[in-house]
Amino acid sequence: MSFGECWAVPSTEAESPKTSAMGDATTGYKSASIESHGFVSGEKSMMKEIATYGPIACGMDALPIVGYKSGIYKYQAHEKSIDHVVSIVGWGVENGVK
Repeated sequence: MSFGECWAVPSTEAESPKTSAMGDATTGYKSASIESHGFVSGEKSMMKEIATYGPIACGMDALPIVGYKSGIYKYQAHEKSIDHVVSIVGWGVENGVK
């Protein structure tokens, strides 16, 4: 495997194509689909998208969070590169921090 490649993970025995509602009987791999895709940016637009359609995928630079343990991560300015994707499922405020 090299950078930028993805691969499928075979279904477990319990999730074989014969018993799985989601699966390809010819390969045994699970299948998934999306209803729509596009781009959204900015706090209010992201909140509206999540409230209307559910979780969104967000590209990020994972280098600053390599040592992350817990709590709310605060952005630290540095050279940026997108090398990781996370799902954003909601928002809130903890101890006065968004």
